[in-house]
Amino acid sequence: MQLKNIILPTVLIAALLCGCDGGRRYSASAVFTERARLTEVTENFVKVTVSLEADSAGQPVIRATFTPTDQGLHLYGKDMPEEGVKGFGRPTRLDLVGGAARAAGSVFCDVSPHNLDVSGVKLPIYPEGPVTLRQPVEISGSGDLTAQIEISYMACRTSGECKFPVQRKRVELKLPKG
Repeated sequence: MQLKNIILPTVLIAALLCGCDGGRRYSASAVFTERARLTEVTENFVKVTVSLEADSAGQPVIRATFTPTDQGLHLYGKDMPEEGVKGFGRPTRLDLVGGAARAAGSVFCDVSPHNLDVSGVKLPIYPEGPVTLRQPVEISGSGDLTAQIEISYMACRTSGECKFPVQRKRVELKLPKG
């Protein structure tokens, strides 16, 4: 048997076995229902409200809404590097880091960033106002369930005034039963 006839089937089987299909994905018109408000954190001019939602099939999704507390502040795109672009900005992130919840797909956002040119550096920023990130999850276990997330963000004005970033702030969530 030729090597090329072995490689493709082997790669496909490996992808199926490791769950590399990317998990649950949602269209822009997907509807979610809040099941429980989990926590709220306000720091450095941004309020972050974290909730547990259900998708239309009843599957759990963790939602984090990042809302600047002052007018004129924007947040940065979730996909920018953790250290910013050439040192400018910090990404808006929701990272699941442990507990009874595990990722069942990629984090996605309710708005798309646009590029802001700062001294020749293109920075992905969200429009002023709230930004919602969602993480599809699977919840396992019994009894009192908890999960840990880390949130990161940096609020700035387009004029260049920036607030101190919040990076990898760990938050524990108490998940509702059922």
